Amino acid sequence: MNFWKEGHHKRPIKRQLRVKSEKSTTQSAVQRIMDLLIIALTILTLFSDVFSTCQWPSMKDAATSSAIKRLQPLMNKTFTTRDSGKYSYKIGICVPALPALPGMPKAGVIQTKLASPDTDKKVVGLISNAKVMAGTNWILLEYMGGEKYKDHCNQEPRRASIMITCDPKQTSVDARVVEENTNKKDECYYLFEIDHPAICQNQSFVLPGGLSIGSIVVIIFIVVLGLYFLVGFLYQRFVAGAKGWEQMPHLRFWQDFGNLQADGCELICRSGSASRTAPRMYKGIGDDQLADDDDDKDDHLLPM
Repeated sequence: MNFWKEGHHKRPIKRQLRVKSEKSTTQSAVQRIMDLLIIALTILTLFSDVFSTCQWPSMKDAATSSAIKRLQPLMNKTFTTRDSGKYSYKIGICVPALPALPGMPKAGVIQTKLASPDTDKKVVGLISNAKVMAGTNWILLEYMGGEKYKDHCNQEPRRASIMITCDPKQTSVDARVVEENTNKKDECYYLFEIDHPAICQNQSFVLPGGLSIGSIVVIIFIVVLGLYFLVGFLYQRFVAGAKGWEQMPHLRFWQDFGNLQADGCELICRSGSASRTAPRMYKGIGDDQLADDDDDKDDHLLPM
């Protein structure tokens, strides 16, 4: 009887242990899956950094670092354009121009023949072999290491030059093909141009609506001056009970201020009159009270 009771109590204990064991196994499996996901995301991030950003093999100076910082707002953007002939171009700014295109993971500029767009594509430049330089209102981004020419330019690799110029009023950003310079023996290039407001150095001093810092200061001054007169007028009229000109706040100050302006205008604007050539005569205080016949007035004081 006691044996049956002991066995009856042991069965629930075994079940609890089994449930705990299954829970711990499930938790460990979930933890492993999470660890694998974290590792996979890390590898994908590193992989994307390697293949999706520009690499500057021979440029590591301060000027290059400054140009790269100015280029950051345009990074990971792509542009499409076409020339006047038979080719279209896909341009990526430090990003593959066609990420889904097999065999071209590092292509920064891809040329496509319009007659056969599925088969005739050429890599004009690689983001893994890039150069950058900047001026006051422009940035020149170059991709080297493209496919080699077959019949001209001494069979050298193709190169793309992307000139990005400052245009603070540009709203629709488009790329343009300027020229394909292949009339030389070497150093041939494809030249593209993009107008964009992001690279303007003084853009932080201009609001999107086109107002400069000086315009903002003038507007703030006018608003504050208007509030001063409005609040002062209401106070003088309804609190102090003033009437007429006395309703103007600080009336005595503004009267003196006007007199000072009038004196300054008198001095500056009338300095070229005929009195400039005449000798200046200065009189002391009370000189105008003395007449020329002072001796005649004192005659009655003399003894007869």
